[in-house]
This record gives sequence, C-alpha cells and structure tokens, in this order.
Amino acid sequence: MTNVQPDPDFVDTFASSRTAGVQDRGDSFVVAELKRAARVSHSSREQAVDRRYGNEQAQVMMVADASHDSPRNPAGQLVIDEVMNDILNAVPWTPKLDVAAEANLCHRLQQAFVHGSDALREAGCEASLTMAFVRWPTLFVVHAGRNRAYLVRDGKALQVTRDDANPSSAMRSPLGGPSARVAQLTTQTLQAGDSVLVCSSSLAQHLDTDEIGRIVGITETAEAAGSGLLTAGLQPDDVRTATIAIARFRERANASVEERAAPVRDLAAEARPIPVESSRVDIPERRASAV
Repeated sequence: MTNVQPDPDFVDTFASSRTAGVQDRGDSFVVAELKRAARVSHSSREQAVDRRYGNEQAQVMMVADASHDSPRNPAGQLVIDEVMNDILNAVPWTPKLDVAAEANLCHRLQQAFVHGSDALREAGCEASLTMAFVRWPTLFVVHAGRNRAYLVRDGKALQVTRDDANPSSAMRSPLGGPSARVAQLTTQTLQAGDSVLVCSSSLAQHLDTDEIGRIVGITETAEAAGSGLLTAGLQPDDVRTATIAIARFRERANASVEERAAPVRDLAAEARPIPVESSRVDIPERRASAV
C-alpha cells in the first residue's frame, strides 16, 4: 500500500459548534494535523531554530458529545484530551503503511479509546466519541455512542458509523460507563476529492445522507460545507448544540490511478465491534524491605 503524504494545500478543514437555543449539551471537538517534530536543545548555530517540523503524517478529527445536558460537564474535552495524548505516539514513521503497520495502528487507536474510557470512568462521567483518523490514503474511523461519521464522494454521502436500533445496546453506549462498552472500527481507502465529516447526534438526526451529500457537493470549501450543514440542521427554536468537523481532500493533478479510483465499500456494514474494557491493572504498593 502506497502512502503519499499530502501537502498543506491538499487538505481543507473546518470545525464548529453552533447553539440555536440557550442550552449547551457540552459538545467538544478537535481537528489536528500530526507531523514529525524535533526540539533542538543545543546547537553550534548562533541563532538555532528551537523546533523543526517534518511533513504531515496524519490528520485527526474528533467530536465528543457529553451524555449529560450540562455546560459544566467536562466529559467531552476530557476524553478528547486523553485520546489525543495517546494517538500522538500512534502514527508510524514508515513511509509506507503495510499490512503489519496498519494492523498496529488499528490496535493503537483502539487502545486510545480504552484509555479515554478509563479517564471518563475515573472522573465519573460519560461521553460519546467519534474519531476520523487519516493516514493518507487510509481512513480509520473509531466510534462509540451516538455521534456519526460520513464519507462524501461525488456528491453522495455514505454513513461510515453504524447505528443500532436498540437504544440500550452496548453499540450505542458512551465511553466511561460502569460496565464494558463496545466501540466500532472501520477503514476505507480515500481518493482525492473525498470529504470526511464527523458530527454530533443532534445534527445527524435532522439531516439525511441525500441532504449531506447535496450540501457538501455544491460547496467549494470545508467551511462553506460545514456552515451549510449546521444551518440546515438547526432551527431557530432548537435548544441543542450541533457540532461538526469536516476535512476535504482536494483533487491533485498528479494523483495516481489508484488514488482516483478507490471504491466505496458499505462501511457501516463492515464496522467491527471492539470491546472497550479497562486496560489498567492495580499494582500493589511496594513494601519497605527490612534492612
């Protein structure tokens, strides 16, 4: 599998939360570009650059939806911070993402959700979390709870995450609960021109895939698409927060044939459930040895 690292002009991103009413549900979001970096501590140069940055290695988008309708609930930001800290060390340095490297990355992303769930449980709160992680040209989506992720290609939207008809199903349970939870993991090969979006349940419930595909298809930038979706999904009398994060991967003149012709699979049907159990082990206190 060949991985071409995108230049800064290749990826166009946007994220925002919008509240029509007065009630804030505690949504949180982040969009970040991950890249190699070096901090220079000593150098023979008189005016040494203290930091040097390499090419972008991956893009990540996360939307967290706190389970309790309270603006003071820290659950959303807490789980995003915990997962982000984990995945900073998950990006492989290899120029090509072969089968073994992809399997290892999947495992690391899953473990990040485990640690995020642990942190929420210790804080006594819960949150839905959906993450889209792109190591070009592969899209990894990890999902737990009520939010959704979509892939839009040629004006048509496909839901990547899978809904469960049973409201009490573990597939819809947020992270941080007292019992075992289940997250979904799915992958897809992207092509230039694709858009990937992650949104809160409050927005997804009021927009079908046809409308999402239409709005993303007629807009030229990620900001225009995201703003259009927020406007369409919120009504003036709504008392809820709608959150969206979107990335558009622009067409490139030198795109490979493989990049232009990546097939779209039925991602929701392929989503694999993964257990999100606590990975932490209680370590007994060390007893002082007799002298």
